[in-house]
Amino acid sequence: MRSWLERSFRNRIFLTVLLVALVPLLLCDVLMTQVMIFRSEHTLRTDAQEEMALLTTQLDALLTDCGDVTRAPGRQHRDAQRPAPRRQ
Repeated sequence: MRSWLERSFRNRIFLTVLLVALVPLLLCDVLMTQVMIFRSEHTLRTDAQEEMALLTTQLDALLTDCGDVTRAPGRQHRDAQRPAPRRQ
């Protein structure tokens, strides 16, 4: 490669222009990839926190309902023993 560069000034200019064009593109690609990864992680974290808050609310409501059922077992037991109405 070194001999190819030393052969002509045109080859040196070509390599220089190639490097000047490609190095910034490579740096931009690396930086943009990092930014996209950060944004994606942030979005996923936010969505997960919102979903966890919703699930926590639903679970609290379910546990409250279960607590209500266990506090009044006689009423629930009586309703379960009542015969179903007959159709005529």
